[in-house]
Amino acid sequence: MRVWIWLMTALLGGLLYLLVAGDGGLLSLWDQAGEVQRLKGENEKLSERNRVLSAELEDLRSGLEGIEGLARDRLGMIREDEEFYQLVGPEVGEGPPEPVFPEPIPQTP
Repeated sequence: MRVWIWLMTALLGGLLYLLVAGDGGLLSLWDQAGEVQRLKGENEKLSERNRVLSAELEDLRSGLEGIEGLARDRLGMIREDEEFYQLVGPEVGEGPPEPVFPEPIPQTP
């Protein structure tokens, strides 16, 4: 009789192990559920990116304003009647910039 109890306990323990930690068990199911949530979030980001790119493509197909704006932004193009000004600041590590105003003239007593 004791042998049967031990045998049934071992069998129940083995089945419980397979249910929780075995291949296709609850732990595997929880991991897959987390992976599904991660992939859904990634799909949402990619869908938003696709929507933005589709809107940009439609803007480029619809007229010259979109093409001109893209050329100005990415290529730095200007029109013939425009003047281009480029403001250049001090490079990192060059030290402090030169003063804008000259030093004051010392006053004599």
